[in-house]
Amino acid sequence: MAGPLLALAWCAASFALWVYCAQPRLSPDGIYYLRVACRKTVPSPYSRRTLLPLLLGERVWPWRVATGAAAVACGPLLALYVGGGWQQEVFSAALLSGLFGIFALPAHLPVLVDAPAMALALAAAVAAQHGVFLVAVVAAAVAGLFHERAPVFAAAWSLCPWLLLALPVLGAVWACTPTAPPDAPWLEHPMIEARKTQAAAWHDWKSMLAPWGVLALLAPLEAPRAGGAAIWSCLLSLALGYGQLLMAQDRARLFLWAAPPVIALVARGTPTWLMPLLVVVHLVVSERSI
Repeated sequence: MAGPLLALAWCAASFALWVYCAQPRLSPDGIYYLRVACRKTVPSPYSRRTLLPLLLGERVWPWRVATGAAAVACGPLLALYVGGGWQQEVFSAALLSGLFGIFALPAHLPVLVDAPAMALALAAAVAAQHGVFLVAVVAAAVAGLFHERAPVFAAAWSLCPWLLLALPVLGAVWACTPTAPPDAPWLEHPMIEARKTQAAAWHDWKSMLAPWGVLALLAPLEAPRAGGAAIWSCLLSLALGYGQLLMAQDRARLFLWAAPPVIALVARGTPTWLMPLLVVVHLVVSERSI
């Protein structure tokens, strides 16, 4: 257990530094979540993400605590997902802490559901890896009530289709949830608006690759030496991650959901002596991509 504990310590210290440097603000998504917290009806897809807003309420400080704790918890959960020696587990947490688009985001935009959804999705993937499928499906279902993408990514990370059993349960819940009409063009015509927004970004390497830091270079180098399951998990997760750009306005916040299997691929194949140098380079490159 040394690896997950060290990963927890690393992520706690890293997130504390991000909080110290951050200037928190409310995102457009956050406005919808606070409306849900006030028991107001909101358009889809926000009407499907009601559990966390109802639990945390309309004040910002519970969101800051919950999303920060979830971001930090992703470190040890990722360490358990990656496995191997403690060096690989801490290295994976360090790589995660450098990905601004998923790790540091709650420090800057605390009223979001992404970090809690990812933490529970990682828990579901770890449970599936250990054959505890009932716990995995339940965790995936709760994660899906935070964000509908979570069970799908958890299934891709673990290559466990059983986690998709959460989707019919979620569909039944969503069918009973009141939904307001779209109140913005990107909600009424998401694919059309996404095509307009992302048209130039597909050719911009800084938007599409730089947020990965050194992972953008290391993952293709490690891929030929990895096993088939690791490659399929990466490819499936990357397809899902970048596929979201066809119907949404964000970029790194979306495609970096493919990070767990990519980090696992790199962490398992990197020599121990090279890890400290790669962490330093990764943090510098990732910071400059913001």
